[in-house]
Amino acid sequence: MHTIDTVAQELIARRRLPRATYRIQFHPGFTLTDATAIVAYLHDLGVSEAYASPLFTARAGSTHGYDVCDYGQLSPALGGEEAFADFSKALRAHDMGLILDMVPNHMGIGNGNPWWMDVLEHGPSSSYATFFDIDWEPVKQQLAGKVLLPILGDQYGVVLENGELQLDIDEGAFIVRYYETWLPVAPRTAQQVLDGIREQIVELLPEDDAERQELESINTALSYLPARDETDPERLAERRRESGVIRRRFAALYERSADVRAATAATLLLFNGSVGDPRSFDRLDSLLQAQPYRLAFWRVAAEEINYRRFFDINDLAAVRVELPEVFEKTHELVFRLATEGVVSGLRIDHPDGLWDPPAYFRQLQERYLLAQLAHQPNSTLAHNGGAAGSAAMAELDVEAAAVRAWALQHAEHTAAGEGSWPLYVVVEKILSESEPLPPDWAVDGTTGYDFLNLANGVFMTRSISRLSTPSIVALCTRRIRRRCRRSRCLYIRRSRRLGMGRWPARLPPFRTNLSASTRRTVAIAILRCVASRMRGPQLLSSYRFIALISPIPILFRSAMCALCSMQCVLRAACTRASRARGSRSCATPCCCATCTNSAKKIARPGSMWGCGCNRSPARGWPRASRTRLSTATIAWCRSTRLAGTPSNLACP
Repeated sequence: MHTIDTVAQELIARRRLPRATYRIQFHPGFTLTDATAIVAYLHDLGVSEAYASPLFTARAGSTHGYDVCDYGQLSPALGGEEAFADFSKALRAHDMGLILDMVPNHMGIGNGNPWWMDVLEHGPSSSYATFFDIDWEPVKQQLAGKVLLPILGDQYGVVLENGELQLDIDEGAFIVRYYETWLPVAPRTAQQVLDGIREQIVELLPEDDAERQELESINTALSYLPARDETDPERLAERRRESGVIRRRFAALYERSADVRAATAATLLLFNGSVGDPRSFDRLDSLLQAQPYRLAFWRVAAEEINYRRFFDINDLAAVRVELPEVFEKTHELVFRLATEGVVSGLRIDHPDGLWDPPAYFRQLQERYLLAQLAHQPNSTLAHNGGAAGSAAMAELDVEAAAVRAWALQHAEHTAAGEGSWPLYVVVEKILSESEPLPPDWAVDGTTGYDFLNLANGVFMTRSISRLSTPSIVALCTRRIRRRCRRSRCLYIRRSRRLGMGRWPARLPPFRTNLSASTRRTVAIAILRCVASRMRGPQLLSSYRFIALISPIPILFRSAMCALCSMQCVLRAACTRASRARGSRSCATPCCCATCTNSAKKIARPGSMWGCGCNRSPARGWPRASRTRLSTATIAWCRSTRLAGTPSNLACP
């Protein structure tokens, strides 16, 4: 532990802190070579750190780099390894550092992403099926075991019968082309195509011909491939191995046999149909229906898409970086560059999309320290050839376990405002007006969005919420629908949407990242919402669905009792106001006896409980009633340790 702490303190002492940064937006029109030419100029301006946009391989033609397709390769479109080496050399010559933009939350999907293409080819049995946040068992049964691809410009049937989807062959593999996009054909489903080729080959080659027998053998091998819903690791490995072998065999046969090429061409013509003859596309339709993906009109994405995206951008799929194997695959190159001293810091893009931001940032620091320890004498990692990767962490050797223990202990000091971390990290974190940066994040700060938020507020209009919010509410409502169906109570869709649309607006932070320490934030938001928009018993039912998905149902039930109590406070105030006017109030009982009893503990002696009123308390409540409501809410929250100060729940 002493050695680890010593190395960590040395790294902290010599790490670079930016004095002035200059952001460089790389794209095919401004490459690493172009950036190298301006390093001296930037140095003369007083720039201490170059802040680079993502440098990894992105989608073809990308102008921003945030649609990363390969975390293990520096983009050839920007100059690749050689140009990056020249750029790094120029920075060192001018005593400048490099802040690298890292995108751990999502990837650009499409033809340039080998992980995504493997998922489309093999479905749930893909080696990378767990790398993406895909719901393989969605509510819609037609999508079970499939990925919805909303890439079509019109309805599927229209696109199909217009001949826009074309079956083709590329390097021995069958693919489906849709303009510049191509999609793989799953190995076992390729039998449908081979059956057509076999029908054509009968007229060209005799039964004992070697090429015809090879074609029959390939078809038989396909039939023995494990299914794509296979879960046994050995069978999955067999599927991946044999599908590659079969592809190479057919590619070799296709290359050397003119008869096979002719039969394949004739078969492709049959599959691709004739525009104006809808039945001629039946073969292609049958083939597409058998794939691990389902093609759809792009407009259905908001309602039916079953993979998590970056906001509502279909081409950016979320990555499950919280899994150890995914973290290693996505960060291996980054840590190599950081260990070599080429990269002096990281800027983490969109941390709000991560499953567990505190754990991710702590893992960044642990992994960087492990990589540095690999270069120290007498290190366990150094004896393993300097590999500080997944193998070392999986085996939990003494050094890796000690680093993890050090990080946990060090996190307590940094959370209290003492000390720093070995790796300089800033985050693209959007903070609300009164929200501090979470103290358990192992970072040095934000990129300055808190200031930009104030500056941009002058130019913003609230009308945008009418466009973007409904789709988010619809997705959240669909997620809870399955659990609501198991409830004995009736939860109508409007009620769920009412609750989903109102209480998130009362959350104090931009993103909760729900945990044991932040669950109270959600309860407070619900209380704030009801306190500000209390409209009688019907509103309370809009929030009861949360009990089905709440990780702490006991806390939720307590919160709901408190809400009933607050309604009783309003009923009492309403009753007194009505009687003062000589009106006759109704005698509708309170929601439940338990809530009434809870309310009695909070309210002042002499209040009247268990009665309703004909008057809807939407607006115009007397100030005294609102004050009593706030007092009752604060009293309950103090009793359950939900709020720190009365100002946390001030009633508007």
